[in-house]
Amino acid sequence: MTIYIPKNKAFTMVEIVLVIGILGLVAVMTLPEMVDNIKSRTFNTASKAYLLKLQEIGSQMSLADELTEYPTNEQFADAFVKYIKVVKRCNSSNLNQCFVSEFRTGSDEVVTTSNLTTSADLKTFNNASPLVGFALLNGTTAIMAYDPNCAINDADKYNTATPKTYCMSMIYDINASSGPNKMGKDILTLNASITDCDVAEIGSLCIAAGDTTYASINTCNDSTYDSNLTANIYCSKNAWAGAKKACIIQGMRLPSQTELDTIYQNRESISGLDPTSFYWSSTESDVSSALLQLFSGGVSSSGKVNAINARCVN
Repeated sequence: MTIYIPKNKAFTMVEIVLVIGILGLVAVMTLPEMVDNIKSRTFNTASKAYLLKLQEIGSQMSLADELTEYPTNEQFADAFVKYIKVVKRCNSSNLNQCFVSEFRTGSDEVVTTSNLTTSADLKTFNNASPLVGFALLNGTTAIMAYDPNCAINDADKYNTATPKTYCMSMIYDINASSGPNKMGKDILTLNASITDCDVAEIGSLCIAAGDTTYASINTCNDSTYDSNLTANIYCSKNAWAGAKKACIIQGMRLPSQTELDTIYQNRESISGLDPTSFYWSSTESDVSSALLQLFSGGVSSSGKVNAINARCVN
């Protein structure tokens, strides 16, 4: 009987080179996306930490009766710097020493920092008070405005769970001058906008030119855009948070329920609104739902996972 002993089979050099080449090609194709994802998570984490710090400062200033009744940004800044570590402070004539000299909006328009001089340039307050800039010890830089009409009622003053950031507006860069220096990436806004009103104004409310396209985002592990919908079976596809994020990238925001109703009441003068659809507001009805407006009827609420139209404002 003849016994056949199989010969050991090895890879040829050509096969090895081919496999290495394929692996290299896959790495080249996927590496940029991996880097972008890492950067995005880093920016979101840094932004969340900064906003939490601002909330803490606002609460402390409110409890100390130092949050309101300042006529100018400079006077508010004098109080603000006592609560955060500032390495440099700039006035409106040299803001680019505390902030990147230029940056891009979500639509890639270039904004020159030296052109931002008063609170009115942040499209929030009709206030001619000069802006103030800061460079913080943690590397964050910011341009800030203060609302001289800000008021905190007694019930809210002692509620430390309520954010106390609505007295101020700011543009902040959580990546200093390292880049990409783009709104929605490393440059974000708080109650502020640097975009011009491009379609309609109703009082002080500016309405965007068209509905905003957006994608649902995962808020299970990142509560930057929705602090309520976490550890929830729906948090992996949070459409409401996605709409909020899309507006913020544009330097705008979702309207409150009152503002959305104002848009509805004036819908004849605003182009592009869908008269048969619902529109998101920024007002929550509970942790998993937000109020919305049917533009052929009344107000209702909807789960945050539903695909609802969004029209940004500032």
